[in-house]
Amino acid sequence: MDVRQSIHSAHAKTLDTQGLRNEFLVEKVFVADEYTMVYSHIDRIIVGGIMPVTKTVSVGGEVGKQLGVSYFLERRELGVINIGGAGTITVDGQCYEIGHRDALYVGNFNKVQKKLSLPVLIPPLRRSFITIAHPRIRRIPPKKSHRTKYLQSR
Repeated sequence: MDVRQSIHSAHAKTLDTQGLRNEFLVEKVFVADEYTMVYSHIDRIIVGGIMPVTKTVSVGGEVGKQLGVSYFLERRELGVINIGGAGTITVDGQCYEIGHRDALYVGNFNKVQKKLSLPVLIPPLRRSFITIAHPRIRRIPPKKSHRTKYLQSR
């Protein structure tokens, strides 16, 4: 996980284009059969991408250890938006079919939530999931949203 430190607004004003790109641009979002995550100390948000191509991609305890918790969503909520082909997301054994432009909200709703899996379908289709995780202390169950109005083509 790439960790970005926050910078003072006065310092940000002195940066040129390349300096701003170095501080704020996330270029490597999708890597085949892996997840990518960037942790920003600004609002403690994590943004990333998941792109299963030939195998299931799981986000497990190793991310939690980097965050100082037992598992990834112990103190976080997660939003996943599918910008690729149809796929599935498994949260604590519950499988959610996620179509193109569908979204899934995953809250920090129980302690056994250790793994988020995105299996590959046969034949393999290009699926790309954008993820955003934010600190959360209230328990809310997962909720699927179909083709949100914010992402529909005009």
